[in-house]
Amino acid sequence: MNTIRRLLFRLLGVKNYLKVISKLFFIFYNLKLLKGNPKFDCHYFIRKLIKEGDHVIDLGANLGYYSRNFARLVKTNGRVYSVEPVAMFREVLEKNTTDFKQLTILPYAVGENDGAEIKMGIPYSSKYFSHGKTHVLDNENENLSVTFSATMKRPGSLFGDI
Repeated sequence: MNTIRRLLFRLLGVKNYLKVISKLFFIFYNLKLLKGNPKFDCHYFIRKLIKEGDHVIDLGANLGYYSRNFARLVKTNGRVYSVEPVAMFREVLEKNTTDFKQLTILPYAVGENDGAEIKMGIPYSSKYFSHGKTHVLDNENENLSVTFSATMKRPGSLFGDI
């Protein structure tokens, strides 16, 4: 599987790779092909936690692997707030969640200083582009495959615009 991911990444580039890999995830998830793999236990377990009408916050929503499933579970009388600071991930997240009107995407990193600009990055991996490991940079000299800028909001002010 890692060989396929590496090949897709090289052929498609970052953004198209993210689109394809997320579509494949949703296909495999819906067909229950990921069930039984401990890496995806939480994705299936959420069905026991989230109910119709619930309100859910997905911090670091990334490509929407959880957000999309949260939106299905809360149905139209619930709400999902997907917080994703990275513009490229947010663009794919928007495409992956277009059909869910109960989902709101918030373009921020959560932290202690409203409006602060922070740097985020993805560690370099020789395996494939590992988009699920995005983090705030502590060290400018980290070995990163990609870096991003993001705007920060405090948790108490995150929902002020809604």
